[in-house]
Amino acid sequence: MIRAILWSLMLYGEQLPLFLILTMTVSGLFCPLAAFALSFFGKVGLWLTWACSLVLISVSCVYKLSGLARGVFDWWSVVYWSFMFFGTFGLGLAVAAIVIRKFVVEKSYSLPTAAIFGWMASIAVTPIGILVMFIVDWSIAVMHYAVRS
Repeated sequence: MIRAILWSLMLYGEQLPLFLILTMTVSGLFCPLAAFALSFFGKVGLWLTWACSLVLISVSCVYKLSGLARGVFDWWSVVYWSFMFFGTFGLGLAVAAIVIRKFVVEKSYSLPTAAIFGWMASIAVTPIGILVMFIVDWSIAVMHYAVRS
């Protein structure tokens, strides 16, 4: 069992470069928007930007990956891909929003500097997002095999 878990974890680790590139792109678009929203609308604007970004990106990804685009509706796959998306991107974007707010409000850095640090923080959290994906997958696998046994 331990060997299977370590093997699966290694396979998830092989996906790290792909998710780093995706996180760099998504966060590279999000961080300047979040810094702009923070400067004009305050904390509420920052978190609304996070929520809207998360909803827009996740809906498009879940729509394509769950099979809804092909006309197949399976609500388990919608829930699964929603959790996967939140683990990989939602967590990183939340950390970026927190870093941007801390750097602007508490440390009084400029907005571009705060956006760059938020971008770097979201990239640094990507391995944790992959670990969340791994935990969700293994939990589902254990529940699946428990029901079948």
